[in-house]
Amino acid sequence: MKRKRNLIEDSAYPLFITTTIIRWLPVFSDTEIAVESLRLFESLRVEMNMTVFAYCLMPSHIHAIMKSARMRDISIFMRRWKSLSAKIIIDRSTPFHPEWIMQFEENARHYKVRKDQNHQVWMPRFDDFAIRDDKQFEVKVNYIHGNPLRDGLVENWEDYPYSSIKDYLEGKNGFITIDCGQGKP
Repeated sequence: MKRKRNLIEDSAYPLFITTTIIRWLPVFSDTEIAVESLRLFESLRVEMNMTVFAYCLMPSHIHAIMKSARMRDISIFMRRWKSLSAKIIIDRSTPFHPEWIMQFEENARHYKVRKDQNHQVWMPRFDDFAIRDDKQFEVKVNYIHGNPLRDGLVENWEDYPYSSIKDYLEGKNGFITIDCGQGKP
């Protein structure tokens, strides 16, 4: 039975969003995949007039706090981003990570996706939580920005390249910037 989404008023409250690559494969440990996926995220954010308060792209998943201008736009945004980023992931994985491609193909069979779809990159849904007060907001922002530190990826929050922590500390909420100097984000 397909799970129905709770209809949270995503234009009234910021939503804490989490979505995960199937089997927790670390696809975003590939710098090119991570940078291109975040560029796509930002492009769609601008196109759809979304506000992104905080985000962190971990090796196998993303957390974000977002608010939409219109009800249900976050679901549309997530569907589009997951679909388009899956293409980036598959294109990059084909020559460099064939073991991931095998997993994506196996999961397409497992999830019984459309007949014209050969790969299942993302888990079929995303989780969301409506943030209704300042305390919840603070807890979720700290959770997002502390995730790379808790996972042992960095020693300082500010050192993780796929996070909004630097922009957040400078009060630049709603914008994703990627420092691509010297070939690294």
